[in-house]
Amino acid sequence: MTGDGRFGGDDVVDDIILKVEYHAPEDLLSDYLTELGSGGLFIRTDSPLAVGQRIAFSLSFPGLLPPLRLEGTVRSRRDAYSEAGPPGVAVELSWPNVECKAELEGLLRRLRRNRRTAEEDPARPFRVLLVEDNDFVHELFQHALKRFNRRFQSGRGLTVLHAADGQQALQMLRGEPFDLAIVDHFLPVLSGVQIIERMRGDPKLADIPILMVSVGGDDVREEALRAGADLYIEKPVLLQQLLNTLHRLLSPIPSEGQVQES
Repeated sequence: MTGDGRFGGDDVVDDIILKVEYHAPEDLLSDYLTELGSGGLFIRTDSPLAVGQRIAFSLSFPGLLPPLRLEGTVRSRRDAYSEAGPPGVAVELSWPNVECKAELEGLLRRLRRNRRTAEEDPARPFRVLLVEDNDFVHELFQHALKRFNRRFQSGRGLTVLHAADGQQALQMLRGEPFDLAIVDHFLPVLSGVQIIERMRGDPKLADIPILMVSVGGDDVREEALRAGADLYIEKPVLLQQLLNTLHRLLSPIPSEGQVQES
């Protein structure tokens, strides 16, 4: 990973200042700093950034993933190579909108899943928990998941289990492994947002991909993304839209040397 850029005055950057380049996306995991309040990143750079300076930068993954545009504040700096590592700055991230935060956190979860998937038995069925209290909608989604599995999962087995309320969903998630949770928002006992918050707060469930599919418009969408949903789709859902969304959410991130198809 490398960083380079141009800097403005008054400790505030007002254009695209820093380009942080990762040739292997997995390297982002080692640079992500959980100890900084809202999340942070160590950027290896020789540029003269001052503690307290606000910067804007893009994370670039050449030939692999679209870039991410982020902002943050320099909290500490390392001026020379040492046992701790190369020179650079620790940047506490700030979020211009909920989508930006959700995109980076979703990328980090996908990278962690990439590591685990490499160790899994490829013959194990793909397991989905559908949290939906409407039987008709449940049947529609089960049909869509079977289509997705045939098209994108190379014949891997599929198991779809159903929870009709939020409490039952959490009990099932904690009882056996799942590869995906599809969650409605308006549910008995616990809402979809409450389910997501509890999943993201549980280390055993924190990296499970979560797709919220519901009604409620922008307010529910923002709540879901802020709680930790990877993606949100508004009902009613078109079959092709759902298939494309599942593919986007579940496709493994390519490693260095692999080029992602557009």
